[in-house]
Amino acid sequence: MKPIMSEKTYLRMRWLATILPVVLFASWIAANIGISTVPSSSMEPTLKVGSTVLYEHIGADDLDYGDIVLFLPMDDQSIEIQNFLSSFFCIHETGIDPYVKRVVGISGDIIETHDGYLWRNGEKQIESYVAENTDGNFGPYVVPDGYIFCMGDNRNFSIDSRRYGAFPENVFYGRMIKVLEPVG
Repeated sequence: MKPIMSEKTYLRMRWLATILPVVLFASWIAANIGISTVPSSSMEPTLKVGSTVLYEHIGADDLDYGDIVLFLPMDDQSIEIQNFLSSFFCIHETGIDPYVKRVVGISGDIIETHDGYLWRNGEKQIESYVAENTDGNFGPYVVPDGYIFCMGDNRNFSIDSRRYGAFPENVFYGRMIKVLEPVG
């Protein structure tokens, strides 16, 4: 009786069956998960300078108030960041460090800061992650359609949407899912 396939073909098929799931999983990870470093103190006390964060690739439609997000601080609506790899290349191509901030306003929201607090649509926001009252007054500012308003948790030392205005939805590419603590 003649064998169905040669031993050499069998070994190649076995190798392919072993490596293919690994390649597919690595491709899925590269398209959906990323790692970044927090470049500034604007998110303290939540995130320290140099903290490494694991993030999932998202679209702006997936964001919600309070999400910690990664984005490129620019007002360029032609950029398309589709996954971790495209964010990686876009960051290296532009030379711009990503921002890590918290979503506090979406299209149509009216944002203000006064009396030490953030106010969204006339309602005072109690944010347990903000360590101290917010100095100064800002707004009212209406978040334009297709834009997101972000602030750092270190409100008195964060350069954010209060300075630059809201950022276009297309420059957002990640939502933090975990802080990776250093080993040791």
